[in-house]
Amino acid sequence: MSAGAGRGRRIARACAVTALIGLVTLACLGRHDFNPTAAFRIGDRLPLSPRLNPDDVVRFPGELGYDGQFYLAIALDPLLSDPGTTLALDAPRYRYRRILFPLLGWALGSGRPCFVPWALLAVLLASFAGLALTLGELALLRRCRGPGELLALALVGAWICLLLGTAGLLSAFLLAQALLGYEIGQGRRTWAGLALAALARETSLLLIPAFVFAAARRSGRRAALATTTAAAPALAWNVWVLVRVPAGGLGLEGNFTWPFAGLARKLASLPAACTSAKGSFEALMFISLLLAAAGALWAGASRLREAPHLAGAAVVLCGLLVCAGPKILGYYVGYCRVFLDLFVVAAVLALAAQRSWSLRIALGLQALGSAAYVLHVVTGLG
Repeated sequence: MSAGAGRGRRIARACAVTALIGLVTLACLGRHDFNPTAAFRIGDRLPLSPRLNPDDVVRFPGELGYDGQFYLAIALDPLLSDPGTTLALDAPRYRYRRILFPLLGWALGSGRPCFVPWALLAVLLASFAGLALTLGELALLRRCRGPGELLALALVGAWICLLLGTAGLLSAFLLAQALLGYEIGQGRRTWAGLALAALARETSLLLIPAFVFAAARRSGRRAALATTTAAAPALAWNVWVLVRVPAGGLGLEGNFTWPFAGLARKLASLPAACTSAKGSFEALMFISLLLAAAGALWAGASRLREAPHLAGAAVVLCGLLVCAGPKILGYYVGYCRVFLDLFVVAAVLALAAQRSWSLRIALGLQALGSAAYVLHVVTGLG
């Protein structure tokens, strides 16, 4: 195949992926008269952002809401200049540390309340399409036959982040960019991906040591030191937030617990859950998470020499999974979204280890789960 033909196919796949993601988003918004605030699942148990008109907002009665409503509130007032903005956040320090996503929405929307929700949706769409295209580039590097873009579309967590307006999709895209930068030897891309991912979600800071280790093995101490500095912007921002932003709001207890305690509790609950279709779906999604974690560890360990960045990232993310608590593991919407980075690393490792049955089964279950989830959200069934 000529270079021109290959480029044309990549462009066609990029357009098809972007169109599919856009159509699903529009179909979901269509159920709410194309009101963009519906994408952020705003509940009625917390105060509304003072920058929003209550008459123009889709609210879900009886719900606390999801993370997207807090990013929307910050995007409407990124300096927290209105005291009502802080009151609209469940945990101000925790939410404000993840500044990149709302800041991009504020910038693209020119700070205007009527544009900011659409701007945040544009960031989510671009992040999803970018994640798909990045996985496609990684597939080309490994000369895989199938289009790598489909791997992104198969991830349930990516669809959840898109349709609930959360920041995990942006951080996953930036992590994928860091992985691509390392593989093609572009240190600046790797640095930028890691630095920005940590500003999108502070837990991404934990992945930087994996890249430092990989840089030291491949290029020596100087490259490792340069990679270490990717943590500086997020560390400085987190310190500033802890000093300047008042504590308060709902607690975050239950996110993490003693190693394996949350996993054991979740596994014990699965047999009873499988008596219903919803419970069976929950069990399959959790099994896909465990298979992805086990497969990523195995594939990473077997490719430690040629892919130490992937092996290190798999260890860190699986360590977080081992310590995950009931608040994260209680429902597939939680762990599929929180561990989207783990599924991304597993997908990249699947491209390199095409004989890994655990990764293949995990991604296959994820693909089925994505189809079911999108159908559920678009149609409003259940």
